Amino acid sequence: METTLVFILSFALCYHAKAAVLTDPCRLTNVYSNQPDGAEPLMYLVIPPGCKSGQVDWDWPQGAINLSAELPGQNFRLCIEARSTGVSMLGGITELTGGVSKPLALPSAGDPTCTTSVKGQAELLMHAFHSQLYWTTFLYTVVPDTTN
Repeated sequence: METTLVFILSFALCYHAKAAVLTDPCRLTNVYSNQPDGAEPLMYLVIPPGCKSGQVDWDWPQGAINLSAELPGQNFRLCIEARSTGVSMLGGITELTGGVSKPLALPSAGDPTCTTSVKGQAELLMHAFHSQLYWTTFLYTVVPDTTN
């Protein structure tokens, strides 16, 4: 009886924890757009309004993720950071904010890679690691830019 009760309570706790993760609007997951045959997959993720930080989960990473944020009339920085476990398994990052296309350094834990918004918009392109992995994840933040 005691073992059954512990199992039921453990199951209920895990179910509610998973439900909380799945309903977090700031936790973004893969949604690939349709690409022409032979083109690399491209996933577009827009950070929902009100999300100042969150996590991106990338299952079977291939191609690239276009991550963008928009805060009209505000100056901000969009930053990508590796989780506390170390370096994110990304093949590269390209800054696309303001129409530029500039390679950026890869982030690590405690050392984020950022772009500064232009006219209230910021955009980064994360490229998949060259050899396919099962899963990777990284953190994002949207913070006010106090330098302007």
